[in-house]
Amino acid sequence: MMAWTHAAIGAAIGPLAPDDASAFTVGAISHGAADLIPHRDFGMNVELPLLAVIMVYIAWRYGVRSKQFWGAVGGFSPDIENGLVLLGVLPRAIYPTHTKKAWYIGHGRKVRSIVPQIILIAICLCVAELDKPD
Repeated sequence: MMAWTHAAIGAAIGPLAPDDASAFTVGAISHGAADLIPHRDFGMNVELPLLAVIMVYIAWRYGVRSKQFWGAVGGFSPDIENGLVLLGVLPRAIYPTHTKKAWYIGHGRKVRSIVPQIILIAICLCVAELDKPD
C-alpha cells in the first residue's frame, strides 16, 4: 500500500482505540493487514509528497492530539523502515510484510492501478469524520 493509504486507514480506525498511544498501535498493526491486499507502490519521490499532503490534512482537520492523527502516524510508521532501508541507513527490513526473512507473512501482489487505493482513502476519511473531535 502507498503510505498515504496506510495513513488514511489509521485515521479511520484510530478513534476505535481508547487513547492516542493505542491509536498509534492499532494503526501500526493495520499496516500489516493492508499490505496483504493487492496494491501499487511508488518510489519515495511520489510517496513522500502524498504522505505529507494527507498528514497535513489530518492534522488540520482533527488536530495533532486526535486519535485520527495518531492512528495515521501508526499506520504509515512501518514504512519509515522501508525508507531507511532504501536510503542505506538500515541493512534490512524486519516488519512482517516487508521482509522475506524470519516471520514474513506475505505481501499483496502488484497491480497497475491506484484507483482502488484512492477509493479506499476517500472511504477512510469519511469514516474518520464519524468521530471527529470537538
